[in-house]
Amino acid sequence: MESNKTTAEMPEIEQVEFVFLKFGLAQTDEQFEGLINKYLPYILGKLSSQDANVRTKAIQVLNHISNRLKSRPNVQLPVGKLLELYKQPNSVFIVNFAIVYIKLGYHRLSKDDQGILATKLFDAMEGKSKSHQDIIVRLLVSAFSKVKVPQNPADRSALFKFHQSPFSTKVLLDFCLDVLLMPYSNNATQDGPTRPASAPARTIAVPSGLSEDRVKRLTGDASDSSWSVPQIEQHKVSIINMIAGDIFPEKDIITHLIVATSDTRSSVSSLADIELRKRQRSLDWDEPTLATNLYRLYLGDAATLTAAQRKQRPSPSSLKKPVELRIKLKIVQNLLRSKTATEQFPYTVQLVYDALFSETSSAKLKALGQEFIHHICEKCEMTKLTPQGSLLLEALIKTTTKSSNESRSKSLGYTAMGKLSLRVPDLFLRNVSIVQDAFRELSTATSQEVKLHVQECLAMMSTAFKDVKPEDVSSIEKIIAQYISGTASRFIMCSSCRGFVDFLLFADPDHSCRLSAVRYLGKVFPSDHVTSRYLLLLAASDAKEDVATEAKKLLYGNVAGVSESVENEQTKKLPSFADMLNYVYDKAQQRMKSERYVIGVHSLSFPPPTFTVLLQYLRKCLLKDACDVIPHNTIIPGEAITEAPIIAEYLGLILETGVDRDRDCSDMREMYTSGKKAVVAWLTQYLDLILQYARVITDHESVYILLEIIACCPDELSLQTVLGEDLDSKSQWMKGLVDHTRESIRDFGAELHAIILKRTVFDEAEQLRIIEQTDQNAQSKKSYESKHGSLFLMGYLLESWLGRYRDSIPKVIRIAFGTLVQHATSSDETIASAACFAIGEIARKNPIPLPDGPAENDGEKEKDDSAPNPDPSNPFFFCHQTAKGDVMNILLRHLKSSSPQKLREKSVTSLGYLAVGDPAHFQTDKLLDAFLASAEIKEPDLHFTVAKALGDVALGPMSSAGRSKWRLKKSAQNSAQLKSDGKLSWLVGKILDEYVGHRIPVCRQAASIWLLTLLKTDEVAKHPEIQSHLAKIQESFMSLLTEADDLIQDIASKGLGVVYELGTPEHKKQLVDALVGSLMEGNPSKPSQSNLFHGDKGVGKTPDGSNLSTYKEICALASDLNKPDLVYKFMHLAKHHALWNSKKGAAFGFSNIANLASEQLAPHLPKIVPRLYRYTFDPYTSVRTAMTSIWNSLAPDPKKLIGEYLSEVTADLKRNLESSLWRTRQSCCLAVADLLRGGRGMQKGQEDDIIIDALPDFWYSCLRLMDDVKETVRNAALIACGSLKKATIRLCDHDQGKQGEKAVTGVLPVLLKDGLASRVKEVKALSLSVLVDVSKKSGKLIKGCVPDMVVALLHALSDFEPAELNYLALRSDRNSREVLDMARADYVKSSPMVETITRVLQHADKQTLEQLVPSLSDILKKNYGIMTKAGCTHVVISLVSHSPQVIAEFASTLTSSLSSGLLDNSMAIRKCNAEALGNLAKVSKDATVTKLLNRMKAWYLEKEDDIHRHASAVTCHSIGKHSPDVLRDFAAVALPLAFLGMHEPVIDKNGKPTEATSAANRKEDKNSAAFLWNDLWTEFTPGSASAIKLYLDELVDFTSVALQSSQWKMKAQAAAAMETVARQQREGTVTGSKLKKLLEVLVGGLQGRTWDGKEKLLSALSAVAVHCKSQLSMQEISTVLSLLFKECKREKVIYRTQAIHGLSMVLEANGIDKFAIFWEILYPILKKKTNDDGSDSDDDNANKSNSSDPKMKLLENAVEATGRAWPRVGATQDEYFVPVAKILTDHITSSTWNIQVASLQASKLIFQAILACSGDEKMDTDSVEQNAHRDINLKEVEIISAICEALGNVKYSRIREEALANIQAIVKLYEGKIVACFMASEIISALKNSSFFDKRSVKKATVDELIYKLLSLDKKE
Repeated sequence: MESNKTTAEMPEIEQVEFVFLKFGLAQTDEQFEGLINKYLPYILGKLSSQDANVRTKAIQVLNHISNRLKSRPNVQLPVGKLLELYKQPNSVFIVNFAIVYIKLGYHRLSKDDQGILATKLFDAMEGKSKSHQDIIVRLLVSAFSKVKVPQNPADRSALFKFHQSPFSTKVLLDFCLDVLLMPYSNNATQDGPTRPASAPARTIAVPSGLSEDRVKRLTGDASDSSWSVPQIEQHKVSIINMIAGDIFPEKDIITHLIVATSDTRSSVSSLADIELRKRQRSLDWDEPTLATNLYRLYLGDAATLTAAQRKQRPSPSSLKKPVELRIKLKIVQNLLRSKTATEQFPYTVQLVYDALFSETSSAKLKALGQEFIHHICEKCEMTKLTPQGSLLLEALIKTTTKSSNESRSKSLGYTAMGKLSLRVPDLFLRNVSIVQDAFRELSTATSQEVKLHVQECLAMMSTAFKDVKPEDVSSIEKIIAQYISGTASRFIMCSSCRGFVDFLLFADPDHSCRLSAVRYLGKVFPSDHVTSRYLLLLAASDAKEDVATEAKKLLYGNVAGVSESVENEQTKKLPSFADMLNYVYDKAQQRMKSERYVIGVHSLSFPPPTFTVLLQYLRKCLLKDACDVIPHNTIIPGEAITEAPIIAEYLGLILETGVDRDRDCSDMREMYTSGKKAVVAWLTQYLDLILQYARVITDHESVYILLEIIACCPDELSLQTVLGEDLDSKSQWMKGLVDHTRESIRDFGAELHAIILKRTVFDEAEQLRIIEQTDQNAQSKKSYESKHGSLFLMGYLLESWLGRYRDSIPKVIRIAFGTLVQHATSSDETIASAACFAIGEIARKNPIPLPDGPAENDGEKEKDDSAPNPDPSNPFFFCHQTAKGDVMNILLRHLKSSSPQKLREKSVTSLGYLAVGDPAHFQTDKLLDAFLASAEIKEPDLHFTVAKALGDVALGPMSSAGRSKWRLKKSAQNSAQLKSDGKLSWLVGKILDEYVGHRIPVCRQAASIWLLTLLKTDEVAKHPEIQSHLAKIQESFMSLLTEADDLIQDIASKGLGVVYELGTPEHKKQLVDALVGSLMEGNPSKPSQSNLFHGDKGVGKTPDGSNLSTYKEICALASDLNKPDLVYKFMHLAKHHALWNSKKGAAFGFSNIANLASEQLAPHLPKIVPRLYRYTFDPYTSVRTAMTSIWNSLAPDPKKLIGEYLSEVTADLKRNLESSLWRTRQSCCLAVADLLRGGRGMQKGQEDDIIIDALPDFWYSCLRLMDDVKETVRNAALIACGSLKKATIRLCDHDQGKQGEKAVTGVLPVLLKDGLASRVKEVKALSLSVLVDVSKKSGKLIKGCVPDMVVALLHALSDFEPAELNYLALRSDRNSREVLDMARADYVKSSPMVETITRVLQHADKQTLEQLVPSLSDILKKNYGIMTKAGCTHVVISLVSHSPQVIAEFASTLTSSLSSGLLDNSMAIRKCNAEALGNLAKVSKDATVTKLLNRMKAWYLEKEDDIHRHASAVTCHSIGKHSPDVLRDFAAVALPLAFLGMHEPVIDKNGKPTEATSAANRKEDKNSAAFLWNDLWTEFTPGSASAIKLYLDELVDFTSVALQSSQWKMKAQAAAAMETVARQQREGTVTGSKLKKLLEVLVGGLQGRTWDGKEKLLSALSAVAVHCKSQLSMQEISTVLSLLFKECKREKVIYRTQAIHGLSMVLEANGIDKFAIFWEILYPILKKKTNDDGSDSDDDNANKSNSSDPKMKLLENAVEATGRAWPRVGATQDEYFVPVAKILTDHITSSTWNIQVASLQASKLIFQAILACSGDEKMDTDSVEQNAHRDINLKEVEIISAICEALGNVKYSRIREEALANIQAIVKLYEGKIVACFMASEIISALKNSSFFDKRSVKKATVDELIYKLLSLDKKE
């Protein structure tokens, strides 16, 4: 307490009473406020006194204070002192009363004080009770809007120190959250004061998200108007602003922002949304507490209580309710960002069930709830997902099955269910009905969207059912069976099916169900599961192609281009043939009873398409059991025949042992007791199915399957056994196949019937009868089909039965054979082909039944092919007159003639068979020569047949053609040692020597086919003679590689591989060395042969060298692997001609060889893959095709392979992008593009580290290649850069973390250094585009590259500027160039480069600026383009805006650099630099700003050029515009300069100076210095008068300095400024010292010579003497007058004019009589001058021209000065009245209108002065008496007449008005009797004749009054 000594010595009670007395005596609010500030803390302190009286008295004082405060809202309380008292550990009384007064006084404080005390308020909250904390936080929240948050992070952290008070911070944040949750229309208000106390308590309506206690806490004080509902929005906004200030811990305020984004007021939600978006990337959404808080907010406190909290039984009023729907939506949206949120069980389930099934939920919330389930399934850890999986599944089931028809909800539900099945499959295994529900929904859904999602769900769930329990298999089968091909609801249980379910075969209308069911069968059941395979067989014939294709793929593994590796295909399990056959057969029997398929009168168990697939699959199962190799899904006759012996051997093995090689013996014994029964059962059922189908639908494949199984039937089993009792009927049907309408079926039918006959007819006579009958049918002309089939049948029968008649051939057989020979010469191609085939079929095993010997007239027949054939109607002639040689000639004739190809092939085959069955007779040399002579035939397919025949002829009986094609396997044939007779060696040598190098290309093609075919024939390949020819064969194939024909090259490449495989290890090494040497070095294989490489360009006929490149690159690839032998594998894989896909080509089995080669190359993949991948993009088509073929063989899954060897691939590409070969560079570019776009390259999100490491090198090389000399390389580089761009943007994304930072730091330097700095336009544009996109995505990751990036982009600004602009600027005038420069500078702000710079500068810090500022200074100082300099200034502005604290340290450096740019010749650059300086002034030190302004001042005052002056103006104006507070601090420097500058004359269009301050000029040029100065002065001054008064000393000092300038222009400008200062001076507005100083400056300035503008000083001096006359002494006025009189005598007209004007003003204002002296100056001027012609002119043109004449201006001013300077002394008036009046009369009557006006004004002033001089109020008695005797003679000067004449002037109203004013003055002289009244009538007449006398004139009353007065005066006279 502050008191005197007496008061201090008082007892405590008296002290309190003394204070009480003082309060009582306080009369005013000021006194009361002073006492409160002084004594309130003291009184509060007394509440803790030990004396009860003191405490009572203190309370009385406090009551008195409180009562008085209620009516005095403006009285302030010492809140700061109260807070200090409150924080001290005082008694409860003190604390309680202190908080009351703190609450009362806080809102009375000013806004600034509230903001300052907010920090103390928060500090006081620590450790206080809950009620007190509530009061404090309410005050704090209401004060948030007044708190000024510092910009510096350190200062922000120290503002409230939340980290030191976590408990108080939590209380504050909880209250803020409650405020944000508070609705705007709240019914939970306090009971009003009018509510009776006895009334029952009002129920509080608790809003969502709050509890009853929290509502009371928010609305607890009804008297507090700051917490009324209208104020809630302001509080919410202030809370968000406070959060945005970064003063709270970030993790604690995210909940607040999420709640605020859902606010109903846009002012709150938009602000919170912006802030939340800003923080999204930097937030740790996986913070557990954040997710927990959001869950509690969403679910409410009651649902989230822990077990411990429930035991405490919290009050219901303290539990918060769940939030409303809008907030729930926002919460779920943000929970989707958190992985931790998925693991907080049971909150996750509670949220899901609330979102999906709550009554208050919406469609959007339900969708978000399902998305949250997706999020849980994808992100939740397995250990956390398992407990909640079942509950989630129940929710999904309820959503998908029991929800309304919301397609979106169902779609999301099914997809989520599928994802859950992938994570927790056990849940679904326990609930198989889920699958049934999904299928039912798929079948009944009408929405296509739902169908697609259900299909996706089923596909994902199928993985879960792979491990289905055995007891659930039947249920799964049942469900799938409903939809695989039918919609039947009826099921037939069959005891023989082991509980499996049958179904009805109806077409399902929705094929999507069938498709999903098919996929389920493939994924859920193993490939050897019988029931599922049966269902797939049914689906394989589905009407929808996609269903059928999917089923076939699952059955066969490789369908219609569906790729599957050979290994997977070969090892794929299939059901056993027995199980599959039994199951299918049982189903067939059942279906025949119930659901058979009827065609006419026939019935089938299955529809025909299903039957076809079923038979093929059964055959496939049989082959798999026989040899563990799965055959093709379609039957290729050539391969099928090679498979038949395998089936036959297998059946024989089963028949013999009764045990299958791969089947469990015990299982077999359970089903069958012996092998015979097993085989019989299989064959019976199998044949039953085949015949059931084939007898109704007789097609090619079914007949062949029937033929195959009967032909393979073991001989131990009779056909009666396997075909059943109806063998005869079946045989008859089979016999009918011989006459079938289709040729292929007739062929198979004939062989089938022949086998039946062989197995059933053993009687020789019967056999001959059959042969005879067949021969008759062959000769019959009734049926063409019968004849054709009989020829086939005859060949098959004779092939089997002829062997038993070797000694004596019956006539029937000879006649029959003669029939074949006869038909071989038929003109019908089909008949002739059948006959030739039959002859060959007979000859391959038997000598033909004809006499030995050559053909008759053999030589002539050879010479004359046109000789007549034997009579075809006499077959006996053929059998008796035809020898074996004739048959050979007939067949050869077909080969040599132009017969159809089919007939040729049959003939060639038969010719080859002749030497196999009868080698002793037939002339092999002749046959070989004939075949070799066919080389010129241009039919590659024929040459394959010829090659086979060549082998048969050369081998003779050792040929495999002599074996049984149905029984004996190829490997078992010819097991004995092969004999050598030299024919094969001769044949190979003949081909190598004569045909490989033949001059005709067709012959070389034929030779290549022959060699390859021979080598692929087992008997030939194993022959000893071939080993000796391998080296020579390789040389031949090597030479064939140079052929231009693709087929020859392909055959040669594959032939080389075959040669290599046939050689011994020693041979292989020699072959490799020879091949590599020839390919790589061009070593000739023979001295006589030409080199493989013809020069440097190519081989063969290919000019571009593509073939050379193909094989050379292949060889180089093998050599790099240090495995030269791999060249054979590569060459084999390199090409695949279309021929190999044909029937003949497929027989070579090259696909299997390719697969084998791929396996052998697998160990070398790390070295092969990089080069091979690059080669697949080679520009040469042949190289690309070859390498692509190799690639496709090695890489069945390219993405996987590239991902595995990505490091090697990128290294190879980086190295070869710089290759000297354009082909390599181009292929590398395309490979990079493919790699990065994920085509064959990496999958998104994988192997990013490798790609990131490679990106800089890729960019560097590809940017260089965009300027390659080769156009195709440039185009490829452009494509690569496009992929690089996308990959870079993705990898540099902020979300990539450290990987993204690594990518940014690696790529950006390359783009900046090698991209933007490039001289190639396209490279620069691309680099800029990438930089812009990266800056948008990278966020703060780009910080390390900011300096280099900013500098590079600034340089790029000018580089990207079109050259046309520079051209235009150089050829424009100054004004146009300035306009263009301004446009260029303005464009910079919106350019993508500057936008990018602005974006990246947001991440700049001190370290960044330390590197950046020197570069910016360098750019600002040096001579760069306009765009670059303008961009640089914009960078400075952006730095000031984004980082003001950091840039402040560099402000001085930048100010200096920017100042140098102010002197640029371009106005645009000056303006940009000035703008940057204006912004930079905000953060600059005072010394820097002072230095800058002083520099501008020196420039303006001292420099003569306009650039310095304009720079000074634009800089000061910019500071005022962008940093107004700074300029106000330095107003004493800036505003005087602005005042001086605003008086700078503006040059008009005519080059003449005009007034700068005129409005017209300000509008004309806003870039002029005068306009800028004037605008600055106007903006920062309240008004000119006030500003001049305020800164008078500075203005005077400044202008005085300017007056001393050596520049006349500056002197004139300073004079104009002084004039303005002087004109604003008034009496009392300026002190004597300042006035004296001003006068001294003006007087001093007038000394010396006259200069342009000096007249302004005269005007200023006269203005001071006029307006401040009372403050000037007579001596000072005399000095002024003397100086003005002196200046009036100057010669310069304008200056003299102003001096006369000023002198007259001073004389008039001070009433000094100096007229005599003045008249001496005026009279020479006023003396009337006429024109040259002696006449005065009043012409308008003369008036206009003369008005601007300086001399006329001088005359006008002289006339006016005469009136102003007219003395007030009567003697002087009398002396000079007459001469003056005469002069004026002359000018009134005969001068220009402006002189007339001036003369009338002067005369008026003279008359008024005479009147004033004669008035009583201004004269003493003597003067009055003297004037009474005065008589001014007006008649003598005739001035009245002149005035009357002027009154009648018609043109100028101004003259008439001045004349009327003169008459008024004269009338007053008349009335005062100063002048005798005369000429009254003339005056009256003039008035009546004037326009004023008109009744419409506004002067009519004045004129009437004057006339009345004149009439009265005239009467008196």
